[in-house]
Amino acid sequence: MAKQKSMSGTRSKKGGNNREREPKRSPAVASTPRVSGRRAVWRRVLSVLLLLGIIATAVMIFLFSAESKEESGDRSGGVTEWIASVIFVDYEDLTPAERTALLQMMGHPVRKLAHLSEYAFLAVLCGAFCLVTWERMKTLFRWLLPGGFCLLYAISDEVHQIFSNRGAAFLDVMIDFTGSLLGLCLLYSLVALIRGGIRRRRARRSAGGRGQRTGKLKAEKPTKESNKQPAKEPVKEAKKKPTKTE
Repeated sequence: MAKQKSMSGTRSKKGGNNREREPKRSPAVASTPRVSGRRAVWRRVLSVLLLLGIIATAVMIFLFSAESKEESGDRSGGVTEWIASVIFVDYEDLTPAERTALLQMMGHPVRKLAHLSEYAFLAVLCGAFCLVTWERMKTLFRWLLPGGFCLLYAISDEVHQIFSNRGAAFLDVMIDFTGSLLGLCLLYSLVALIRGGIRRRRARRSAGGRGQRTGKLKAEKPTKESNKQPAKEPVKEAKKKPTKTE
């Protein structure tokens, strides 16, 4: 019985020592996996939404290309007339002949700007999808993948217009590709500005924390030195002069 008690006592002591030796986890370290898990979930949700936006924009461009020449002309004419009424204040005072001349003059640039804006928006969605889905993607591929996709889709769009009796033009392909490059430039410049602002804020916060710590240390040093009492100098014993012995 004595041996069993001693064995149980030693086991309990060992168990207690092992428990004591286990390092305590700080709450900050314990909360990091939850934060990273939430971030991954939000990234997946955002990537799915961007992919749906890319598909919707591609379908919209496909439907515009499937329209006949008359339908496309009516649509672009309505948009051109609305833009002219916004830009020119005296548009309502113009004669019908002057209106038709103005609309004919503005019609071609408005159609080309429509091509440019469509593919710029498509490129922004594709670039954002690459940034969210593949965070560690190289800069070269961030330009090649969205730009190449928009270029291939622009070529297929012009081929599709041949079957809609509208014809294909190499100039439209170049305009679409230019719009995609402009959209990527706008997207990546905005991302760079946002990341730069975040880094500056973090640097200011870290510098402010360091400044507060150094200020506290400087304030504490003189108080500690002032509380210290000067050490008493040891009293030197007066040397006794040897007495003359007679």
